[in-house]
Amino acid sequence: MVASKSGRPLAHRNATGRGFGLAAKKAGLEGVSFHAMRQAFRVAMIDRGISSTVLAKLMGHESSVITERRYIDLFDQ
Repeated sequence: MVASKSGRPLAHRNATGRGFGLAAKKAGLEGVSFHAMRQAFRVAMIDRGISSTVLAKLMGHESSVITERRYIDLFDQ
């Protein structure tokens, strides 16, 4: 969750547009979406042999079962 200065959760568009968008631009990553960065992270972690339990926590999934079902094709490689 990304929070505002008051501590309230930001809507998806605000979090990506005001937070991620600006950070990506400063890092020279214009045109890269938050979702694409999340996918790249997931693939890199699975390639490095991270367990589904740890990945579930990092991705914010409720359980490793959700992670395994969602990304079974990558875990099978």
